[in-house]
Amino acid sequence: MKLGKKGKKILIAASALAAVALCALPLTQTRSDGNGDLLTELKRPGYGEEDYIYSLQARYGDKNYTLDVPVSAKKLTGTELQAAFDSAFELICDKMPGENPSLREVRSNLVFTPSVPEYGMTVEYTLNDYSVINCFGEVNNGAVPQEGENYTVYAQITYGMLSQSYEIPVTVLLPVYSDEEREINKILEELARADKTGEEDMKLPVSVDGQDIAFSEKPKSKAPIILLPVLAAFVFWYYKRFVLKKRAENEREEQLRMDYSEIVSKLSLLMGAGMSGANAFKRISRDYADTKAQKNGTVRYGYEEVAAASNRIASGVSEAEAYAAFGRACRIHSYIKLASLMTQNVVKGTEGFNMVLRGEVTEAFAERKALARTKGEEAGTKLLLPMVMMLGVVLVIIIVPAFMSF
Repeated sequence: MKLGKKGKKILIAASALAAVALCALPLTQTRSDGNGDLLTELKRPGYGEEDYIYSLQARYGDKNYTLDVPVSAKKLTGTELQAAFDSAFELICDKMPGENPSLREVRSNLVFTPSVPEYGMTVEYTLNDYSVINCFGEVNNGAVPQEGENYTVYAQITYGMLSQSYEIPVTVLLPVYSDEEREINKILEELARADKTGEEDMKLPVSVDGQDIAFSEKPKSKAPIILLPVLAAFVFWYYKRFVLKKRAENEREEQLRMDYSEIVSKLSLLMGAGMSGANAFKRISRDYADTKAQKNGTVRYGYEEVAAASNRIASGVSEAEAYAAFGRACRIHSYIKLASLMTQNVVKGTEGFNMVLRGEVTEAFAERKALARTKGEEAGTKLLLPMVMMLGVVLVIIIVPAFMSF
């Protein structure tokens, strides 16, 4: 069986994966301490980690046994435990300042570390006052004294069933404001005092810290006023450039399809009576011009293209080129086919042409009948919305009086 290019690639990829798996297989086996495949010790999980279960094979006498051996994690005891508590405390103290220079100069939020994974310990924080520092370490220091204020953070470090508490002194200072921020705060404080008067209308201050101040309403953004005309212009351009153009193209194509049966029927009648193709086109375009004048310039795109082809022939363009241009301008299969037939008539003569043209007339009317049926179905679909709306009106007329009668 031959493999395709894709099959060969799959085979090569599968072979490569198999080779990698074979090479990695020895690495997945349990390693020993150098005595062949024999183990002399099992690695114990670290502090705070979960107990681990090793799957081992034991040879006892002349029999082999498969055993699941649980190994508990390392435990801290005695002096080790106290040293671990102290080390954990140092770690949380190192991380607690966050962006502050130290715990004696706290102006922004503190970092409360919830655990010390190095020793498998957890930490809970409490404070003697939550008005300035909350349990998440967030600092609200807008109202502390100029010299700062001292607080105590209590950290309870827990290891298993044992815990130990530590006190961490913290000094919270006022935030450092820029000159602009200080001025804004002064104005806001003065406005807050004016609001507390409880008068019917809040009077704005005329001066702040001995300096005159004047208020005015912030000017509304003019962006919506500018953007609205721009957006409207864009929508108008898009609608005219794409929607109307597409709609006009669809209407033109639909009209061309509807007029095709009439045009080919007239051509068959005129050329069957002995007219040449050029004269038949000329006669059809002349009749169209008279009808157009009577109907106040109503345009029919199929006849417009026939008139354009007749004008090309009158201006000296060969009939074959004029018919080819006629088919290209219409851009519809039936017209392209008609243009091809007219060109063949010029090149090969009129023998059998009338019979072919009559067959084309039969097909054109069948196509028009199918097109009319499709249009009728579309009209029925468009009537669904008005019918649904009328149904809603009828339901309202029936239901509302019924509810009002209760």
